[in-house]
Amino acid sequence: MYHNRWMRRLGLIGGTSWFSTQEYYRQLNSLVNERLGGLNSCECVIDSLNFALVASNINANRFTENESLVLSAGYRLLGARCEAVMICSNTLHQFAPALIANVKLPVLEIPVAVTQAVVATGLKRVAILGTESTMKGSFLSRPLEEQGIRCMVPNVEDRAFIHNSIFNELTKGVFREETRDAYVTVAQRLIDAGAEGIVLACTEIPMLISSSDLSVPVFDTTAIHVRSAVTFALDS
Repeated sequence: MYHNRWMRRLGLIGGTSWFSTQEYYRQLNSLVNERLGGLNSCECVIDSLNFALVASNINANRFTENESLVLSAGYRLLGARCEAVMICSNTLHQFAPALIANVKLPVLEIPVAVTQAVVATGLKRVAILGTESTMKGSFLSRPLEEQGIRCMVPNVEDRAFIHNSIFNELTKGVFREETRDAYVTVAQRLIDAGAEGIVLACTEIPMLISSSDLSVPVFDTTAIHVRSAVTFALDS
């Protein structure tokens, strides 16, 4: 297993989309440099998937095919002597259990890091914005609810809008003002219904809206994931 005296080598499963993966790369390097100074940057390997394949499998409900893509990437990162794996996508975290079971590397999970962040604030009710499988699935909401935090999601129409905008705009690097305004409107409906915080549970959404757009605490899963990964890399 590779290890140097400065930091652990991180393995990133990216490309879903490459726009958000480059943001992961930027934030990882920025935070490592902030911690260590000088010319230091993050030691990492990116295994970038073809998002067209991933998206096609999602649309056709080909669960097994996407699981295979994630597992193959994990094995390649193991071969690259990485010391932990990050899945740079909320949606693909539904395959984290398979990755943990099959690839003998620690998996730094978004749901774990996000739950810790929400618990630290003392909030008891948050809303989740993401793809349909993230909003309606349990891989993100379950660990939160196990800590006594109620999870809310948008109504059917708003979920469809968010899901479609992610695949038709955000993952293509298209960030329109009209879309931003619509997201804020959806979030405000959830706030009016009792949400005390908003979880931006898609790696592209924080590239569209931020905490300054909303009146309650915002949990940017990308930033939270990066912070936990840098802690692992430098402090473990």
